[in-house]
Amino acid sequence: SNDGIQCDEIFPEAQICEQRPSVLTMGYNGGPCGQSFNIQPSTLFQCFDLVSAPGAGPPPLTGSAYIEARASKDGELFFAGVVEAGEEFNITAMEGDRIAADTSILIRQGTGPDGPPMQLINYHTSCSRNLFLKDRYGSTQVAAWINDAQGLVDCITEVIYNYDIRNIGTVDATLSSLTATITPPGVALNLTDEIADQVVGPGMNFSIAIRTDIDLTTRTTYTVEATLVGKNPAGKECSDMDTLEFEAGTPVFGLPPTPAPPTVSPAPTPDPVGQDCIVEASAACVLENLAPCSLLSSLPPFFFTCSFPNLLDLSFIFTGGTCADTTSTQPGFVCNDLAPIVGPATITAVGATSGDEYFNGIVSPGSEFALEGIQTNPLDLVIEFTVASANGETLQTMTISSECTEENDLTLGAVFGSFTLSSYRNDDIFVQGFQEAAWAYIAKNTGTIDVDITEFVAITNGVSASPGETITLAPGEEFPFEVPQLLSLIDPGVTYTGQLDVSGLPGPCSSSDSETVTIGLLRRSDP
Repeated sequence: SNDGIQCDEIFPEAQICEQRPSVLTMGYNGGPCGQSFNIQPSTLFQCFDLVSAPGAGPPPLTGSAYIEARASKDGELFFAGVVEAGEEFNITAMEGDRIAADTSILIRQGTGPDGPPMQLINYHTSCSRNLFLKDRYGSTQVAAWINDAQGLVDCITEVIYNYDIRNIGTVDATLSSLTATITPPGVALNLTDEIADQVVGPGMNFSIAIRTDIDLTTRTTYTVEATLVGKNPAGKECSDMDTLEFEAGTPVFGLPPTPAPPTVSPAPTPDPVGQDCIVEASAACVLENLAPCSLLSSLPPFFFTCSFPNLLDLSFIFTGGTCADTTSTQPGFVCNDLAPIVGPATITAVGATSGDEYFNGIVSPGSEFALEGIQTNPLDLVIEFTVASANGETLQTMTISSECTEENDLTLGAVFGSFTLSSYRNDDIFVQGFQEAAWAYIAKNTGTIDVDITEFVAITNGVSASPGETITLAPGEEFPFEVPQLLSLIDPGVTYTGQLDVSGLPGPCSSSDSETVTIGLLRRSDP
């Protein structure tokens, strides 16, 4: 058990990296890019199975490989060596330094730098953008890191093995020995000193607890075998044996199942009469890298209120609202409504002290825009905003503090007139309150004849959308339809729903599918 949790239910909590590490430990699992499981956007994370190289392809799930880890920008080498599948390697910066903001991992066949390349991985390692413990990047997985803010963070957890001994006989029993094996790692334990000469009366119990560490990086089946020997008052020995098997750790996502042997059957004679019109509908909420939106439900609490000075980036969602919608409690916040905001608007953001222009562009209601410091300079502590119409008429002006102090706080989700704060970043940490996602709606012809899709209705949070035309699908062909979805991580228990209804001819045939995801369970105040 683990704090009262049964071992089969031990799934390690997702833990976010809060500051660029000096050491990043990666596990090498082997396997294709398809097993990747993280929420870094495609602009930061890419994985390529280099199948065209002679004798290469995705790394095998067993055996060793030669791995190089370098800074993506300047090629600085952090690690190079042979790693066995199931082992770990360290991406380590020079003493007193931190690893690069972006890292590239090249996995080669064989034991040296001249082997055919099998897989290339690029990902963001500064911890400013979504790097979690146990994230999978191709055939590698985050196993641990060391930074100044968090110290050592790893996947090791303590479990307790309880050995319960009960006398089900009619006379006293004196315990002689207790031995156990735990696999993996194949450790033999002699627990005799813990129980030797202990007398257990009829119907009585005696228990001992052994604490040990297990690694939750990958989902593993553990087997514990225990053998107990005792004697009755006459000296006659009796014994018993028990076995426990359980799984613990992170599930393996995306690995293809072992295919079943193909069943060969005669090809049917083409004849549309009597053949099936079959369509299948699929509705799923996915993140930018196609991971399920439900992954966000397991994120740990984050810093809801900014306490990090010297902001470099600041993002808002433009709502088109009025000053009366404001929820921020900044004492120096100033907002003036000069005319109603209708539709897209030109937004400008200028530093009150430096005069630097941080943003100037046309933004539609519901869209996000970002302020960025000039080069590496932080944003001014006071920023002046102007919202104007297409013909240049000023509609709203605001003054917002980016100071991130207790008095002038920035709280994710806070409303400033027509803006809602969605993220902030300094040199060490990036915190976002909203996540871009999409509803992936797919209609697939799983029958044996062509099907005309006469109805394709995607209902997202109660709003219907459709392609507006008849679609013809050949057997095995599918039609994808995507609806953008902005997910809030800061409102408690927000539920999002997607449903697809599909009908086709001849037949008729029809299918429906739906999904509901509840996220945004992460609200807490800055400690």
